[in-house]
Amino acid sequence: MKKIIKSIIITILIAAVLAVGALAAGLHYLTKNEYIPKDTESINVTGESSAKIMPGDTIKVMTYNIAYCAMGKDHSDYLDGGSDNSPANVEEITDHLTKITKLCTDRAANVNFFQQVDIHSDRSCLIDQHMLLSNGLSERTYAFAPDLSCVYVPMPIGKSTGQVVSGLMTVTQCSVDEAARIALPNELSSPASAWSRKPCMLTEHIKLGDSGKELVLINTNFEEYDDGSIRESSYKALCEYMQKEYAHGNYVIAAGGFNAQLPSVPHDKYEDSSDDNFTPLELSTEILTGGWKYCTDASAPTVRRLNSGSDTAEYSADGFITSPNTLVDNIETIDTDFRFSNHNPVICDVTLVYLDK
Repeated sequence: MKKIIKSIIITILIAAVLAVGALAAGLHYLTKNEYIPKDTESINVTGESSAKIMPGDTIKVMTYNIAYCAMGKDHSDYLDGGSDNSPANVEEITDHLTKITKLCTDRAANVNFFQQVDIHSDRSCLIDQHMLLSNGLSERTYAFAPDLSCVYVPMPIGKSTGQVVSGLMTVTQCSVDEAARIALPNELSSPASAWSRKPCMLTEHIKLGDSGKELVLINTNFEEYDDGSIRESSYKALCEYMQKEYAHGNYVIAAGGFNAQLPSVPHDKYEDSSDDNFTPLELSTEILTGGWKYCTDASAPTVRRLNSGSDTAEYSADGFITSPNTLVDNIETIDTDFRFSNHNPVICDVTLVYLDK
């Protein structure tokens, strides 16, 4: 009997050692292959367009976090306390992407800012969403900057996400002179940083004829599941960049998911939905002063939480920030009832005010 007990104990110890060894090897592999971007990286712009923009022109811009076309109305996510991290099937994801593309085509924006666009990711059935969006929105220019790139996301335990490459995509109906990926503050440490998002800005500079001025487009998607400190640091970095470009005489449009309520939204518009997974935040107006505009349409929410597939909290966290030398009109949150993503798109007209100097 003692020999049997001893044999069982030895077997358990060996199994435990092997399990620990496998875990250590896995973490070592992930950290060794971690995506560590530079502070600033040049981004290749593909496609062609001969359209020009000049001071005095009005352009239509749209921002849409498509949530890799897998977070439709009935889905939740473990990061937000939900139980369903598995993506929709191929047919559903393809259907969502097709309808998103049609919506964007029908609305005919000059600039489309997309967030959470997947490229060959397990969670979106290995569909190249960047390629399909490019094909669907033809005769434009396209730029992509990754903010999550991991050979294997091990979370949640027991139902891992797998390989993920995802990021920001900006589509424009005009020629882009240069594009860059600019890193935003990231306070996560190893090993969790290996499979976590690396928030960034995808910037594009468009020369406005021979005026000596540029239109600067900024696409971004702030961290969401933090205590608010990373979002605040990202917001300060965004503001500093915008102020610098405006000081050069440029027109600036920042768009995307700020994962914080914009100041233009009434304080009592939405109920407090804070819990262990999500800390609400409101963008401060004390950094950008003197005519900077925070633009969203609070008549409909722009995002629903993913802690459940239905009856989730909603709020406005997507929109635009534009420089003082712009006018913003016809801003609208397009209410899709969150059928294709847990975000609604926001669209508006931006006029580049002509200043004869």
